[in-house]
Amino acid sequence: MIEKTKRSTVESGYFLISLGFFSALATLTIGLLELFHFQSYVMPVIILMALVNAFIGYFIVARESKNENVTTYSKILFWNIWMVCGFSALIIVFVLPFLNLYSFKAVPVLISLIMGIGLYVTGVILELRFIQWFSLVWWSGAILMAIIDTPYRFILMAVIILLGWVVPGLLLNRQYKFRGAQ
Repeated sequence: MIEKTKRSTVESGYFLISLGFFSALATLTIGLLELFHFQSYVMPVIILMALVNAFIGYFIVARESKNENVTTYSKILFWNIWMVCGFSALIIVFVLPFLNLYSFKAVPVLISLIMGIGLYVTGVILELRFIQWFSLVWWSGAILMAIIDTPYRFILMAVIILLGWVVPGLLLNRQYKFRGAQ
């Protein structure tokens, strides 16, 4: 049963790939809007990014749930970890800066820390150490973004997203297809 959950969740490499590509594109869009002084469009793009990411997560969970007769504890943990990371990200982006707890410049750093935790725990749940190692991309990225304060920092965030979500998602998907071939 654990192996079945791993395979099913490994298929969710699509989850990381989808979130990664869309989030990287949205991050580049937000960065360009800020760079060219279109700040009034930044918040709508951030809201759109949050909604689309929630939809992506829901769509993939619903699709996988429909194909399975049994939902295992590992699968429940996997999806709940990412749901909690998503809610934490929403609070970091939409609540705390408006309470003047910190500047919006701190948002990418804090988001990277949360996503690193999500990826690390995903690796623990799936018993895939290489996924745990990719959390270092997010945490190193958080440190770099805290140190580097340029208008082009959004490019670094997009690279972190691609390396921290898309690459592990592609590796998960490749592993799933390889197992399916055996």
